[in-house]
Amino acid sequence: MAHDGWSSEESQFNQIGTGIAVVPAILAALLLWGVIPVEVTAGVLFAVVAVCGVVGGVINILGRGPIWAGALLGLLLSAGGFGAVYLWAEGRESVRWFEVAIAFVVGAAPSFVLQLILQRVMGSSSDE
Repeated sequence: MAHDGWSSEESQFNQIGTGIAVVPAILAALLLWGVIPVEVTAGVLFAVVAVCGVVGGVINILGRGPIWAGALLGLLLSAGGFGAVYLWAEGRESVRWFEVAIAFVVGAAPSFVLQLILQRVMGSSSDE
């Protein structure tokens, strides 16, 4: 178990929430990029990523902080990461896997910054 700045340690159940927020966004990026040969519109992918981000964020923070914060952070993490990949890959003939990974991390980074801000404002951060 890890203490990531919220009011209690992150359980295995909470960690599943991170997976629910991140894995669909990565799979959607692979679909968009054409690695997985199934055609799905970007709008449908964004909708699925957004729902999974909210659900995953809520599960991740459940019992450790405010549910609204989890929903917001999960949405920002998944949609931000996927959106950055979408913008990076749009119109390109080919994209390398590490470019997709970097774009995802850059797009997801604001969620990490917002989490730190929320923890400081709410006094939940552990500065031991």
